Amino acid sequence: MLLTKPIPHLNIILGKYFGAFVLIAIALLPTLLYVYTVYQLGNPIGNIDFGSTFGSYFGLIFLAGAYTAIGIFCSTLSNNQIVSFIISVFICFMFYIGFEGITAFTSSTIVEQFGMNYHYKSLSRGVIDTRDIIYFLSVIVFFILLTKLGVKTGKANLKDIIKIAIVFSVILVLNTISNYAYKRFDVTKDQRYTLSNSAKEIATKANSPLIVDVFLKGEDFPSEFRRLQTETRQLLEEFSNVNHNIVFQFINLLKTKPTGNKPYKY
Repeated sequence: MLLTKPIPHLNIILGKYFGAFVLIAIALLPTLLYVYTVYQLGNPIGNIDFGSTFGSYFGLIFLAGAYTAIGIFCSTLSNNQIVSFIISVFICFMFYIGFEGITAFTSSTIVEQFGMNYHYKSLSRGVIDTRDIIYFLSVIVFFILLTKLGVKTGKANLKDIIKIAIVFSVILVLNTISNYAYKRFDVTKDQRYTLSNSAKEIATKANSPLIVDVFLKGEDFPSEFRRLQTETRQLLEEFSNVNHNIVFQFINLLKTKPTGNKPYKY
């Protein structure tokens, strides 16, 4: 009946999307009771990192937004609600943990970055990173556009497919650029993921090249070590940005010749 009204398809989709998203947000409101409970039970009272808690909720909101977009898209694939639900659960599962499982069989961390778990964990620890925000917004926009294509009467024509391909290419390029030009905001109480002023002061005193060897390079690392590798790389990049004399290299002990960094390779 909605499709017979003089309402653009995108407005119908956005109305359904925001309706479902607001419902999820309302469902999350009672969890603030846990925050208050932890605040009162802290020793001393109020011993809670609100910055880290805020980051967790911030990441959870984006995760819910991405799941909602996927669910709205899957509702256009079948008239049967159960079938749509199963497809939605499968796609959400693949986006959250599927790419991480694929990464376990590969030697590259690029595949893992396509998964939501990789970006959600970064936000949930209290670090607001533009790369993670752009990723979730890209997933939301892409699936909303796919939904718009799915609700159109008749089969999709070549023009629609080209539009989707262009949007996907733009999203891919935007996420690639964000990996090189990004901003990080550490909102934790003690700034635990940011270099302190004393650490920056010490780093600036390195007048000669300071080479850091990290033995975290390999082809059969489990996902936990891959995350440790990523976090270690990010920390060393912070030092390298402060002083370019600080260089580092990730070494594979099974290889006879380590790969050096100019400025770094991994």
